[in-house]
Amino acid sequence: MEQPLWKLLRPRRIEDFIGYESELQKLTNLQSGGVLFYGQMGCGKTSAALAVAAKVVGSGVLDEEHSVIWDPPRVWASYVDVTLNARGVLDLLKQKTPLFGRWIHVVDEAQELEHKQQQGLAGFLDRQHSGVVCICTSEVAKIHPRLQQRCTHVALGPLTTEGNRQLIQRGWRARGMQGAPPMEALLDAFLEQSGGFDYTDPSAKLPSPRDVLRAVDEICNGQTVGAAVAAVADKGQG
Repeated sequence: MEQPLWKLLRPRRIEDFIGYESELQKLTNLQSGGVLFYGQMGCGKTSAALAVAAKVVGSGVLDEEHSVIWDPPRVWASYVDVTLNARGVLDLLKQKTPLFGRWIHVVDEAQELEHKQQQGLAGFLDRQHSGVVCICTSEVAKIHPRLQQRCTHVALGPLTTEGNRQLIQRGWRARGMQGAPPMEALLDAFLEQSGGFDYTDPSAKLPSPRDVLRAVDEICNGQTVGAAVAAVADKGQG
């Protein structure tokens, strides 16, 4: 079965991100502490954290299927989804002595951790001096203030108009479509569907990169631009 575009084009390297390359590259220089990635669903928070981790390690792919990559004793990285394996975080908190060497740990869906566990994670960051914990959430309000204070904040959001043009072009080429993609019509349709938005307004409901690629897939499968955007909106409500 053909992979959906949003999975096929999921950025794996920092260089694959549109608009965030410089900010993510700076994070690879961190030696210790926490990084809080937050934003609406589909904006690439988890992908960004995994790309930073892979860059720190220097080789391999870190994702849901490959949860640990390492090159002992130089460096190692790991990933855990709280909704699937909260024990992975709890095991980290049980560390009584500092971990040595350079390491990076990615905690996904961190809003699912109990507040006591989040406070424990903040305490863990206080004790460590050699590694980084990347924390990903789509609900930053559910992250305990103490943990937020221990982290560098990285907000990921919808792409700019030009960024979306680049993304649409990538999707169009990935599907082997001929001619130019209907990018302006697609962006206008998202504009109309949302009731109008301003890319400089942080409260506006803009399409995420995932939604944009879903719409491109619908068009490649024969849907009109309007029907594609409507289909994406329906999926978002389901």
